[in-house]
Amino acid sequence: MSHRGKHGADEKILVALVCGATIEVAARAGGVSPSTVKRRLRTPEFQERQKNMSREFLQRAMGMLLVGALESIKAILAMVQNQATPPGVRLGAARTMLDQNSRYQEMGDIVQRMAILEAKLKLRAENGDSDPPP
Repeated sequence: MSHRGKHGADEKILVALVCGATIEVAARAGGVSPSTVKRRLRTPEFQERQKNMSREFLQRAMGMLLVGALESIKAILAMVQNQATPPGVRLGAARTMLDQNSRYQEMGDIVQRMAILEAKLKLRAENGDSDPPP
C-alpha cells in the first residue's frame, strides 16, 4: 500500500476509534483487517496520533458546550433579574447559578493541579527518574 493510502486509512481508523468504534468497525472504516488495526495500535506514533486526535475532538466538544453554557447562563441570569419571574423560579435559578459556579471553580482547580502533576512527571521522566512520586 502506498504511504498516502496508508495515511488515509490511518486517518479513517483513528477517527473511528476516537469516536468509540470497536477495532472491527475501525478496520472496516479504514479498509484494513482488524489485525492491522491492532498492529498499528501498538506503534508509538499511532498511539500519539490517537491521543492528539482524542484531545482535539474533546477540545472541539468542550468549545461547543461552552457556547451552550454561556447561553444557558444568560437565560438563568435573565430569570434571576426579571422581577416578573415568580420568586420560586428566581430562587431556583439563583441556586443553579451558584451551584454551577462552584463546580466550574472546582474543575478549574483540578485541571490546573493535573497539569502541574503531568509537567512534574514529564520532567522526572526526562531526567531518567522512573520512581513514582511520593
